[in-house]
Amino acid sequence: MVTGEARRQQEARHVGVQRKSFGSASVTHLGAMSGSSRALRFELLTKEGETVRYRIRAILVATAALGASLVVTPRADAVGTCAQQHANYFDGYLHVPSAHSDTFEGASGYIVNQFASTCEGDPESPSPANRTIGNNFTTVWVMIADYNLNSWSQVGAISGYNLDQYFWAEVVLHWNNGSPDERYDRFIGSPLTYGVRHAYTEKWVASCPAPTNHSCEESFVDSTRVTDTDFNPFGNFAGGPTSPPRWSPQYSAEKTYQESQIQGDPSTHAKFTSIGVQQFSNNAFVLEPCTLSIAAPQATYAGRSSSGCVNIDVWATN
Repeated sequence: MVTGEARRQQEARHVGVQRKSFGSASVTHLGAMSGSSRALRFELLTKEGETVRYRIRAILVATAALGASLVVTPRADAVGTCAQQHANYFDGYLHVPSAHSDTFEGASGYIVNQFASTCEGDPESPSPANRTIGNNFTTVWVMIADYNLNSWSQVGAISGYNLDQYFWAEVVLHWNNGSPDERYDRFIGSPLTYGVRHAYTEKWVASCPAPTNHSCEESFVDSTRVTDTDFNPFGNFAGGPTSPPRWSPQYSAEKTYQESQIQGDPSTHAKFTSIGVQQFSNNAFVLEPCTLSIAAPQATYAGRSSSGCVNIDVWATN
């Protein structure tokens, strides 16, 4: 096991912050059900005076066999016309690291995925063949993001206009030195069923398999490893003003147009259960300790409920 002190020695300096904001952050615990937001920043990362650059790599994984009694998801055909510029709208929760002293390095949770439709007018849906997610999608996911909510690794279930639902993972690393953002999306090769409970995990590990061969963040669906960051996030994720670094576990549904649907409906919810965090101190996963705030910008035509700080239901109302 790599100790917290050893990882602190691996961290890089973080300089030259430039903000691109999607809102402002306010902090309220999950039980109070009030708002917070997600702000993106571009970060120049250096180590020993040189810019640290890493290639993002992901690994396509096989789909586990599913029971014959389950129903394959229909395509997410349109529910209306896409009426505004696409953005990111959330129906879920995040841990705001600037508001808490907790030090987390991973996130986990069980999710029961459900059907959702997208709006019509933007054909840029996710493309498993091209390994892109486009502009018009709806998804549920678990994420670990850096202190600035600027770089992340996430895993979930995604669909788009006229596209079936797939397991999907994404790694994003932002820079502010003129280089393009590092990003990689990966899909499972077969459509999913809906109404199925799977475990989704973002896990920091001290030694990733070859060819990575160093510390990384891994994305799992159940026990299947989908992808890794191919860099040690402790040298590349912004950690905030203190050491050890503070990151942001997040659990949410998301859509890119307000006219689209969040997964689920009023009678059949998409469900997050036993959501958890990976602790920096000992690398162990524990249940989320009631430090969550509502993610923003918030999705309209969306319902949300929570219980016991570790169980979340989401659903569409349109």
